Amino acid sequence: MKFSLHDIHQFRNKLLIVLSMLFFLLLFSSCKNNIENSKITSTPTATSLKNSESSTTSRRINVVLATIDLAIGRNRLTFGLVDSDQSPLRVDSVKTDYLFMDASKIEVLVEGEAKYVQWPVSKSGVYVSRVNFDTPGTWMIRVKGIDNDGNNFFAETRFAVKSKSFTPAIDSKVPQSQNKKLSDVEDISEISSSTDPDLKLYELSILDAINNDLPTVVVFATPKFCMTQTCGPQVAIVSKLREKFEGQVNFIHIEIYENINDIDGDIEKAKISPIVMEWGIVSEPFTFIIKRNGLLHSKFEGYTSENELFDAIDRVINFKK
Repeated sequence: MKFSLHDIHQFRNKLLIVLSMLFFLLLFSSCKNNIENSKITSTPTATSLKNSESSTTSRRINVVLATIDLAIGRNRLTFGLVDSDQSPLRVDSVKTDYLFMDASKIEVLVEGEAKYVQWPVSKSGVYVSRVNFDTPGTWMIRVKGIDNDGNNFFAETRFAVKSKSFTPAIDSKVPQSQNKKLSDVEDISEISSSTDPDLKLYELSILDAINNDLPTVVVFATPKFCMTQTCGPQVAIVSKLREKFEGQVNFIHIEIYENINDIDGDIEKAKISPIVMEWGIVSEPFTFIIKRNGLLHSKFEGYTSENELFDAIDRVINFKK
């Protein structure tokens, strides 16, 4: 049986809804299964790792990845931490290291730090880290930190890194999409589910933007139907940045669904936008920053703070990575 790209994307969208629900059930509410609250003197992989901190006693917690589209190259990886009482663990920053688990000799290949970013609509949030993966396959993230009571904690999980991302790769050409503009519709509600849409976000198509010799910010989000309730705030941040970079950067908002006026509270009626499928969007919100030459500068899966986007826009304006 053959499946169209639309069928595949519809299946992926439903899967993401399930994953999103599981993520929030695990991360931000209590669950029936108790997480093991044990004292450990080394990590589960420490017997084969010379750099394990065997002298440090830490309690074991859970780490839940919030990023789906991971591939070789530069990545923005986000995750949540769940304490032994099923509550989210929030500290300013944690230490991270990454191991390639398919290697004959498993060792730490990347070390870094992840900072906590609060979401604007609730007490929820995620840790944000930057990592460059050079090999596809199974990787492990290990997280170490100190809680607000001064106690050490440790978490780890495995995940897959693809050889090619669903969305355009960094430094690759982006699709020259001809998304609907304000001039193409009778009412803004046809192309925006924002309660107070910034009309300037709907003046250009991506093709228009690529051809006008300015960097471009494109945010894919559906404020009215967003699973995480971060799409509205994300579009608002993009609108605010548009005002700060007026005349220097193009800004575009594109909805996830092409029939937002027909959904009427029933998400089963939603039809994925062909532009979303063209870009390989697998979650929302998703923000891209494009160079003047139409190559992708950076991308941000999930909610991204104003400061983080501001810094990225400033870099692309000044021809920096």
